[in-house]
Amino acid sequence: IKEMIKNEGPMSPFKGNGTNCIRIFPDKAIQFFVFEKTKKYLQEKTSVSKNISYLLSGANAGAIAYSSVYPLEVIRSKLSIQRTEGIYTGFWQCMKKSVQDRGLRSLYDGLGVSVAGIIVFYGVNFFTYNYLKDTYNPNKTISLNLLFGSCGGIAALSTGFPFDTIKR
Repeated sequence: IKEMIKNEGPMSPFKGNGTNCIRIFPDKAIQFFVFEKTKKYLQEKTSVSKNISYLLSGANAGAIAYSSVYPLEVIRSKLSIQRTEGIYTGFWQCMKKSVQDRGLRSLYDGLGVSVAGIIVFYGVNFFTYNYLKDTYNPNKTISLNLLFGSCGGIAALSTGFPFDTIKR
């Protein structure tokens, strides 16, 4: 970080963060909406167990949400890895240049492996959190839910990390 700041300026660790912030709002909104709708459908219309519905609903929610905002992920990545003297001056210029140079499909490079990882990540994340919450927190204690959310995140990161490594 010290070297990065020295060579590229004090704001260099935040390159691409504006795009990241824009991406996160629709991603999370879509994710939780799809999770709840899928979970409700699976629990009411199929014979899968509650825990399997959490796993499948989380996987579905992650895949749909991430695919919906994936071009923003590509732009964020391009902006964050370039040096100060990079070829992109901002979000719109990066998007325009990417499409001009390599076509609209360039905004979807790496989507397959990314979605595979997201399916694993959010399937495990939602499953772990909901399983722990249902099993060990019938009174819905906030501190326990925070702990279970952390456990879900750790389990998801551990299982999904190989996909993220391949993507990068």
